[in-house]
Amino acid sequence: MITAKFENSNKNTYLNFTSPEQEVIYVLKNDENVKTINLLKWENFFTQFAAGNEGNIICDQDQRKEIETHLKPDEEQTHTAVIKAQRRKIVCRHPLEFDQTFYTKDMLGERNPSMTEEDKTRIEAKAKLLDMWEGIKVLKDFEGTENNFWFAHPIGFISHLARMGALEKANIADRILMGTNGISGDGPCLAMAYFGIAQTYAGRNLTAEQINTMLADPNIYTEEYGARAPRIVIARALNILGVDTSNLSITFERDVPTADPNSFATIRHVGTRATPEIAGHFQQGTNTGAFLWDPIDGIEDIGRRVHSYRNIYIEEKE
Repeated sequence: MITAKFENSNKNTYLNFTSPEQEVIYVLKNDENVKTINLLKWENFFTQFAAGNEGNIICDQDQRKEIETHLKPDEEQTHTAVIKAQRRKIVCRHPLEFDQTFYTKDMLGERNPSMTEEDKTRIEAKAKLLDMWEGIKVLKDFEGTENNFWFAHPIGFISHLARMGALEKANIADRILMGTNGISGDGPCLAMAYFGIAQTYAGRNLTAEQINTMLADPNIYTEEYGARAPRIVIARALNILGVDTSNLSITFERDVPTADPNSFATIRHVGTRATPEIAGHFQQGTNTGAFLWDPIDGIEDIGRRVHSYRNIYIEEKE
């Protein structure tokens, strides 16, 4: 059994741990036996396609048809963002093309029977010059390593690690606060709390310039009406932080007496310093309703009275 000290028991946590199988280990929160899952187990998170012909760097016709069928949208699913999200989840396995063993005269002749001997000789000689595999002892020294790798979309892969919480997180104590950097100290606390949730989800902090730009946008915040709907505000902040929201559903439950542990986070409607018995300020809370961050006081919990919660749900669309 693996044991770990959880800094925040409300969140999934990753250990600096290497299993005998050299797996990336995901540790499930509040689990006495600590369940694990390999984040690089493609079939759990991605759509896989392997080369139909082992050793062939070019997809065969059957594989191409399979990929095209997968990418072809249904009549009700024609939105570009949905298709892009599907494509980013595709991983393919095939060899690196710069390998002279795939360009021998015999192999070239099998692929193209009409190729002349002169062309075969020319291509074979060029392949030897361009070879990136021969002599790479670092790769060849790894047990079981062969020229046949999984290739993933970089944004899709990074987004996967970010969603699972495996990336290094920005320090919450370094977040920009109200009353600093040109941000009003009175008014935008709800918008700032929404920004806090986005920063927690993305694992990155917003800059003062990014915050001021959003607060100046009437579609995000106005002094008269305050913050707009959380799905709009949080999505905008996530986009600025580099998170693809095309396949995310952001919903909320407003002014409820208890926090929902199934939510991603909560907004705590709390009393003000002057009138603690009256709800007039907003903080970011955990999914259990515990204090996490205050737009004015930062990580310092001064014990403001909680009057109600807003449960915030951020989930991947089915």
